[in-house]
Amino acid sequence: MPKVKSEDATIHYEVCGPENAPALVFAHGRGGNASCWWQQVPHFADRYRVVVFDHRGFGRSACAPGKFLVRYFADDLAAVLGAAGIGKVSIVCQSMGGWTGLRFALAHPERVRCLVLANTPGGVMTDALREHAKNRPSTIENAAFNSYALAPDYHTRNPAMGYLYNQIGAFNTGEGPVGWSGMAKEERDLDPARLEGYQTPTMMITGAQDRIFPQAMLHDVAPQIPGCEVCDLPRVGHSAYFEDAPAFNKAVDAFLSRHAGR
Repeated sequence: MPKVKSEDATIHYEVCGPENAPALVFAHGRGGNASCWWQQVPHFADRYRVVVFDHRGFGRSACAPGKFLVRYFADDLAAVLGAAGIGKVSIVCQSMGGWTGLRFALAHPERVRCLVLANTPGGVMTDALREHAKNRPSTIENAAFNSYALAPDYHTRNPAMGYLYNQIGAFNTGEGPVGWSGMAKEERDLDPARLEGYQTPTMMITGAQDRIFPQAMLHDVAPQIPGCEVCDLPRVGHSAYFEDAPAFNKAVDAFLSRHAGR
């Protein structure tokens, strides 16, 4: 599998799909890695040049101690696209991946056809979200089959998938998971002033049972991103792409059909 060097890190990435098709990047969250998109890659790879990667310090990507910082995320993605010979892209992000996608769109607006922020504010934080983060529990019961990143009843509706979700995340043994927890607010938060003049077509997907970035709080974030539309999905938690892949893929498909060919 290919890797590329970027700012004291080695980034693992994978590319599949027709070479001349529009490029589509998936950026995973803190509970995932490139493998978590197993329900999306086969769905989109017949029509798009699909790119998945492990964020620095996650999965098969490594970074030097102390170098797991949001400031490098957009550059890491740029390095992956450069190595893959890809110019313009559409980007689909989940949770932590939103910090990558939105910053890349701000740094390289001419290269981003459209952006999907799934269960993520992308760094556009509100006081309510910060307060909510302080009060979230660090552990939950039935950890082998449950996850705070899934709907509360997901592990009872589909225990095998709940177990698989945690198994995928268990491969994240590098700097990333620890680094994210300890990162300073100043590093993670996006200055709202950077959104002035923002023109990238953007859609925010929310989950009705998202316990990490609650739906109502993301509804308060969306208007701060110029032109951002919102798609609410029922009966899913923080990982809509995993919990209800058909509904997630359908929503992304519809959005891409309007913007991915720009």
